[in-house]
Order: sequence, then C-alpha cells, then structure tokens
Amino acid sequence: MTVPGTPQDPVLLVAQVEQAVEQVEAAVALVVADAPGADPQGTLVHAGALAILLTQAGAVVQGHPGLRARVESAHSRYGAAMIRLGVTVQAQLARLGPGTAGAPPYGHPGMPYVPQGPVTVTFPGNGYPPPGTAGHAPPYAAYPGAVPGTAPPYAAPHGPPPYAAQPPGAAPPYAAAPGPAKRRRAAIPAGARRLGRHMVTAVTIAGALLLAFSSYASWFGHLTYERNQRIMLDRLNEEFKVAAAIAAAPMAGDKDLSSVPSPGTPVALLEIPRIGVREVVVQGTGTSELREAAGHYRPSPMPGQVGNAVLAGHRNLYGRPFARIGELRPGDKITVSTQEGRFPHTVEAVQRAGAGEEDFLSQGTFVNRLTLLTTGDADRPGGRLAVVSRLDGPPSSLKILDRDPIEVDELGLGRDPGGWLPAIGWGLATVGALFGTIVLYRRWRTVSTYLVTSPVLLAAALLWFESLARLIPSTY
Repeated sequence: MTVPGTPQDPVLLVAQVEQAVEQVEAAVALVVADAPGADPQGTLVHAGALAILLTQAGAVVQGHPGLRARVESAHSRYGAAMIRLGVTVQAQLARLGPGTAGAPPYGHPGMPYVPQGPVTVTFPGNGYPPPGTAGHAPPYAAYPGAVPGTAPPYAAPHGPPPYAAQPPGAAPPYAAAPGPAKRRRAAIPAGARRLGRHMVTAVTIAGALLLAFSSYASWFGHLTYERNQRIMLDRLNEEFKVAAAIAAAPMAGDKDLSSVPSPGTPVALLEIPRIGVREVVVQGTGTSELREAAGHYRPSPMPGQVGNAVLAGHRNLYGRPFARIGELRPGDKITVSTQEGRFPHTVEAVQRAGAGEEDFLSQGTFVNRLTLLTTGDADRPGGRLAVVSRLDGPPSSLKILDRDPIEVDELGLGRDPGGWLPAIGWGLATVGALFGTIVLYRRWRTVSTYLVTSPVLLAAALLWFESLARLIPSTY
C-alpha cells in the first residue's frame, strides 16, 4: 500500500523517512517534557503516518543493503520514541485520573473518539497530504473504506476501542498494567544444592571441632594442669622431708640423693615474686611432662648446681606457667628450691632469638646460671624467649646429669613424633562416630540417640584431642 504522493526513489524516500523520524522524536520530546505546544494527539497522528511510510520504505529498499540499514535504524528510533510516548501518556492518565477534564480524548472508559480538527503532516519534496486535497485528511484516510476527515479506521469501521465497554469509572486497562517483569534467577540444579548443603555442614562441623579443641587445650588443659600441680606439690614436700632426714642422719638403705630422677618426677619448686609464679618443676621437657608442669631439661644440671640449669614451660597453653616471663627485668629475683636447699638467682637478661639463632641450652659457661625457656613472641614464629639469671652464692656440692639421649620434643620447640599416628586414627574414629550419630538421629528417637551416642562421641573426641595436643610445640 502506497501513501499518495510518496516518492518512489529509494534514496529520496529514505531521506524523507529519516527527517520524519526526527520530527516525531521532537514532538515526543515536547510531550515527555510537558512543554508548551506539546500535542499528544497530533503526535500520535504523525506517528501513524510515519508507520505507514516506514512500511513502504522497507518494501522499496529490499534490494539496497545500505538503504535497508538506514531504514532499520529509523525504525528502531521510531520504536524508542513510541515507548517514551506511551510511558508518558500512561503516567499522565494515572496522574489525572478517570473523568478529569483535559485528559486525552480516549483516555477514559466509554468516551467516543472526537476528531480534533485538520491535521497536516509535511515532508520535504512530494509528501502528504497529497496535492489536490483539502489538506485536512490524515494519512490514514487512504485506507480502503475510510472517509477523509473522519475518525481513524479503528474508531469508525471497527467500533469503539474494546475498553470503551467497561463500566463507567473503571480505570483504563493499561493504567493497571504491571510494571517490568522481574528477572528470574537461573534455577540451581538439585545436585548442586545438595552438594552445597553438604559443604556447609562439613564446614560447620569442622569449625565446631576446632572450637572444641581450642577449649580443650586452653580451658580443660588449664584445669588438669592446676590439679596436677596440687598433687605434685604435696608429693614434692614429702620428697623434701625425706631428703632432709637422709641428709641429717643417713642410714643404710636410704634413697640415693645423687640418683637421676625419672621423667615426670617432681624435682624443684620455682618462685618468681615479680610475676606471681610458684610452680612445681618436673624432670624432663617432653610434650607429656610440660602439660603437667614446668620441666627441667635433662642434659643440664639441676638448679643450684654447677653449670647452666635450663627450665622450660608453656607460654600459651596448659597453665601458661611462663606466660609473663618476658616482663622480667635485670635485677629481678628468682628462687628455686630443690632437695639440696633454696637457691636464689638474679635476672641478668631477657633475650629473644629466632629459630636456629642463639642456643640457650649450651653449657659453655663459667658462671652458674638458671635459664627459663619458652616459645617466642607471636611476631617471630619458631623463635624462643629466654630469661637468663645467675646463681647468688655457692652452688650445691652435687651435680646430677641425665646421660640418656633426648627426644625431639624435649628441645622446647619440637613436637612429639609419635603423635601423628594416634592423631590420624582417633580423628577417623571421631568422624565415623559423628557420621553414625547423624544417621541414628534420623532413624531413632532423639533421647535414645543422645543417650547412646554422647559417651562415645565424648570419649573419641577427648582421645583425639589428646593426640593432637602431642603435635603442639612443647613450650607453646
């Protein structure tokens, strides 16, 4: 179908289309801005004429790729302008409300179309209205069956718009149209959701076990340490009484005071008034000994004897006996009581060394010393902290040395090498017990499952934590 007077030259026709699009865009801009001179009705008429022209241009330029691209671009601009116009008219209708004067002629239910006077659409060159007409018929007057100067085809031949039959006062159908549809997220596959739930459960269980082990090593370990200290203090007092009696009146068959004590045996009482330390010292600095008390490094002499006596202890876990030795200053007093008497010492230096640096265990000294050794500061991983003090007064006449080979964990920074296998075994047992508990909770009653599984889980967890504790550096 051809609009009368429309040029058939493709180039000229495309030029007319582009200029017409610019005119419609300008008219739509006035309507959107609600500027003076804005004419929504006239803009709609212009848009209808442009739609016809676009259709004809699309048919004419089929064999011209370059012109076809320009027509498609004009069609896209036309569509964008119509969207803006529709949104603006809808907003105006919603703002004015039904029955308000000044609304567009067919913006209210039941209102018939009222022609608004002659409309002329002008294009450069030969355009419409076609020559010879009165210049008042809109372009759609060329439709078959339409009478020039009358209503559009959908108003006369086809009757009123479909929403004209709605009850008076009802809102136009487009006034209640829903907004833009929300973008739906892509559905997650059931397998992925199930895997995600299992991963969350695994991370939660791992976090709970880590928290439980931290509580065991700090809170529970501190309780057991304090209990062991009370027991060993009573035992140490008895040992001192026996040693004093033997020294005063030795008899045949008495205990040999120069014998080497076995690992874990209480051998001394350490007192540091400045930081409030009063700790029983046991023989040995292995992982198991230091969980119960501060330990005496076996290859070194006993405190108060000739040489460099070395004592080690935890700084962060299991009672933290050496947590504050870094606060000591030169001149502070340290007293060590053994079966041979009380031996006061004076602090000379507080030293820090990284892994592999200074060796505080060395016996190459001409001064009788006492060295307190623990793990280093948090900013120096693998380091050591040592408090070096000298003996005030003469040393003891005895010199007890343990010549047995030392283990790796007795050096103060090592771990018990025999702790790996029990840790792995009890860890697997704990995880298996936990999995069995979950299965039983799904099949049995809650109370029955709790009574059956709680003792098993608790025992397995404690044994696992005990094995893991052996992997912690002995003075941490």
